[in-house]
Amino acid sequence: MGQCGNQIGMEFWKQLCLEHGINENGVLEDFATHGGDRKDVFFYQADDEQYIPCAAAAAVHPAHAPGLCASTTERVCATGARC
Repeated sequence: MGQCGNQIGMEFWKQLCLEHGINENGVLEDFATHGGDRKDVFFYQADDEQYIPCAAAAAVHPAHAPGLCASTTERVCATGARC
């Protein structure tokens, strides 16, 4: 994917989290619990009620990985993975 693709992907997931009411910890905000919003299209709901994006990002060059790991959505996107 490369650095550019990963940066675009992170912005995409940030926007989806905002639109679906999922905070940076992967937890659903109170305002987003009502309605027929289908979060399962883009997110997996873990047993602990945390929402995890259905995506994978890869950094070919090790110098680009810290930027992904330090992002505001790192806790959501890196669940179960280590940077």
